[in-house]
Amino acid sequence: MKYLILDLRDNPGGLIDSATAIMSMFMKGETLIFSTKGIANESKKEYFTSGNGEFSDLPLIVLVNKDSASTSEILAGAVQDHNRGLIIGCNTFGKGSVMKYVPLLNGAASEWTVAYYYLPSGRPINRFSDNSLKNGITPDVEVKGESGLCVQEHHDKNQNAASVKNKHCRSEVSEEKEVEDIVLSKAIEIIKENKMLKR
Repeated sequence: MKYLILDLRDNPGGLIDSATAIMSMFMKGETLIFSTKGIANESKKEYFTSGNGEFSDLPLIVLVNKDSASTSEILAGAVQDHNRGLIIGCNTFGKGSVMKYVPLLNGAASEWTVAYYYLPSGRPINRFSDNSLKNGITPDVEVKGESGLCVQEHHDKNQNAASVKNKHCRSEVSEEKEVEDIVLSKAIEIIKENKMLKR
């Protein structure tokens, strides 16, 4: 393998340990990936890579879109902050909050935001309601569009033009119609033209 393209588009996130393990493949030694900060002292933590960085010398491209969220944003942001690879796509979702479930006496539970994720540079990921801070991860190479797939219009002959709906799901596209993934195509173009430059 000479290059690696990691596709995090439409990835809503997952376990912190998984993001740490994946990032440990691309970074040698103990490197800060992200931290959490909140009002309570116990919410202030730092997370580091651990391992031999088996792919630390491998050129890396990460694909993201508006539905890349939470720990997938942490992974993309850490790659970006450490100049470890190139981020391609469009701005990510901006879900950088740490949630805690509190059981209630009646058997229900309440969900609270107890902290926020911060990248190694100190920038937050979370989408703030007042838009005072840039939310999510802004790619190094922006490719406009949804998940990078062409949008196909579906027309119903029994309805007027106002009823035309745009479908973005891959499952809605006919198998007979060839669909170009413009984000992936851009990544391959950069590799072929040897444009893997640091940010």
